[in-house]
Amino acid sequence: MSMRRPGVTAALLVFLTAVLTGCGDDDTTVGGDDVSIAHPPGDDLVVQVRHVGGLRPANEAFSDLPAATLVGNGVLVFEGAQIEIFPPPMLPSLWRVDVDDEGVQAVLQRARDSGLLSSAPDYGHPPIADATTTVVEIHAQDQVYVHEVYALRHGDRAVAGLSPEQLERRERVVDFASILTAPEIELGSTLRDPDPYRADAMALRASAVNPGEEVEDAPGGMTTEVIEWPLPGVSLAQASDCVLIEGPETGQLYGVLEGASTATRFEQDGDLFTLQIRPLLPNEDSCGDAVAT
Repeated sequence: MSMRRPGVTAALLVFLTAVLTGCGDDDTTVGGDDVSIAHPPGDDLVVQVRHVGGLRPANEAFSDLPAATLVGNGVLVFEGAQIEIFPPPMLPSLWRVDVDDEGVQAVLQRARDSGLLSSAPDYGHPPIADATTTVVEIHAQDQVYVHEVYALRHGDRAVAGLSPEQLERRERVVDFASILTAPEIELGSTLRDPDPYRADAMALRASAVNPGEEVEDAPGGMTTEVIEWPLPGVSLAQASDCVLIEGPETGQLYGVLEGASTATRFEQDGDLFTLQIRPLLPNEDSCGDAVAT
């Protein structure tokens, strides 16, 4: 097996290196402006970067997670390295770090400098089929700023048909998003490792396995693992839409899912089910929040 390391991890580490080694320097106070930018407190969303749309099966959208989410108390959750095996693990690779208020201000000041604390301008629409749209959402100054940029991650392929002004605007979005989602770098020795993110609740969707389908018919010809469903109070037969798992049951479920793959089947009352799992982020508390992200 091998590991892939998304740019989000490295870019996050760039940002945190600045936060941990010099938040009071000119590099972290953009333009030398020390005036704080108001933002929501606690678990309320401050900044989120996500990629939506594109060519993919519709049912996969349920398990999608934002690339990075920062909330008011400084908790930052981001996608990390994923083991490249088939079938992949059922649980996504999520990590968290705690950013102090100076760090949150550094992010917001970067957003202001990039022109993102304003209504979205025209970013253009490159002639690329079935690309994803990068969405940057920022809650600050008692406002919500949403910037949607189609095919932002396609590099040179996305240049055709764009004006110089549109290209400049797109570069500003890339510049801001790189705080959390962009370039590979060598890690600084002063940077501590992030911790695995453990959600307080999970959204779950179950699909019954066709009675005529053999257990051995797993993707790639592998033998499918069958696990007894550990939560008798949660009916998988009634979880075709979405069921929220919270409280102590979340910990129980983590214990089972950490060794499961997307091909694992769960047995309850003699029936087999496949699962889709969506850990809730700090700013989410319902199935509706998870599905709407």
